[in-house]
Formats: sequence, structure tokens, C-alpha cells
Amino acid sequence: NPNHWLFKRAVAGGGILTWLGCHWLDLVRYLTGDEYASVSAQLATLGDDGIDVEDTAAVTFRLAGGAVGSLYAGYLLPSGPAGYEGTSYDQAVILRGTAGTVTFQRDRPLLLESIAPGWGDASPRAYDFTLPAARGYGGRHGLAFFQRFFSATPDEATLPGAVDALRVLEVLDAIYEAGRTGRTVEVARQV
Repeated sequence: NPNHWLFKRAVAGGGILTWLGCHWLDLVRYLTGDEYASVSAQLATLGDDGIDVEDTAAVTFRLAGGAVGSLYAGYLLPSGPAGYEGTSYDQAVILRGTAGTVTFQRDRPLLLESIAPGWGDASPRAYDFTLPAARGYGGRHGLAFFQRFFSATPDEATLPGAVDALRVLEVLDAIYEAGRTGRTVEVARQV
């Protein structure tokens, strides 16, 4: 629904990147244990729904440790009825290193491939994970996060997830600047 607040820049601040892309940006930090150093971006509003936020984004990045990567995000649902409910997702995370690859695609087993010593001849290896069902956004993991967040006291060093949220916002600021200027932008750290 293009009248929803998610599609209004003045309220949401951005589009697909601030709504869903932010989770993938955070996941890269979590999986690599590294921080973003710089980003480049192509942002566009390609749909004709009258929204004023990006509905498509292609981002390239360099992490502080030197790794490079990319993120492609869009309101581009591959199948299903019009609107968000009942649609399918096209999601994948692929990490490639000098000795192996990890591939995760929604509703498929996690695949690991490696040429590292000791890995043996069992390449690729598949691991299937089924998360337990739970009501609410984010399932049981989301519920546990919110319980930790809401039970945190003001005298705790940081609220659970607060630094992670700040780091993602810093990356988003750099991406939107890169999209506006057409330049590679260094990611500024606030704290």
C-alpha cells in the first residue's frame, strides 16, 4: 500500500534499505565480525506507485578488514498476490573466502564448501535448520530480544542491540549520501 508510512520519506527516512535492507547490513557485521569502512550505492524508485523512497538499491561495500561485498534489495516480490501478505521472498546470503563458501537461501539448507585442510571429501555439506514457531515479529529470537531490551535498566552499559542499531544507522547514512552524490563514502563512527 503506497499510502503506508513506510513509503513516505518524511516519516520513514528511506525505503527498502531502512525497512528490510538494514537487517542484511547488520547480518554482514554479525557473520564477519567486521565493520563497514566505505560504501557506494545506486538507489532508484522504479515502481509507478507514487512512493518517494527507494524501492530498489544496489550497494557495494568494503569492510575494515579489506573484504568487499554487495547488497541488492528491492520491493521486487517474485511471486504471489499483490501486496505484502502471502508473497514469497528471494533471499540469499553468500560468503566467499579463500578456502570456502557459505550459502544461505531462505527455505533451503545452509551449504558449506571448503578446500581447507581437514575438511575431507564431503564438500559441499548441507545443514537444515527449522526455527521453532512463535507469534510476533522475529519469532522466538525477536521475542527474546525485546524481552532483554525492555528489561534493561538505565544504568546498564548499553541496551541490548543499541550499538548494533547505531552501526547500521551509520552505514545507512553513508549509503544515502553515496546514492545522492554518486561517490564512495567512508562510514563515519559516532561512538
